[in-house]
Amino acid sequence: SSRIGFAGPGVIKETTGMDIPPDYHSAYNALSRGHIQDIWDRRDIRRNLHQAFLTVGGRNLYYR
Repeated sequence: SSRIGFAGPGVIKETTGMDIPPDYHSAYNALSRGHIQDIWDRRDIRRNLHQAFLTVGGRNLYYR
């Protein structure tokens, strides 16, 4: 699972003195809380970016 966060769990614990849950910086936790909209498989990035650019009216950058 992907990890998302500015500081790692060790830094947070050392700085705040608080334990954090193991999934605190996980992409799925961020998705469930609405911090990100979607999680893409690495193999689908090109297709998803292509669709996103078409959705916002961009030129076809990947498939000419």
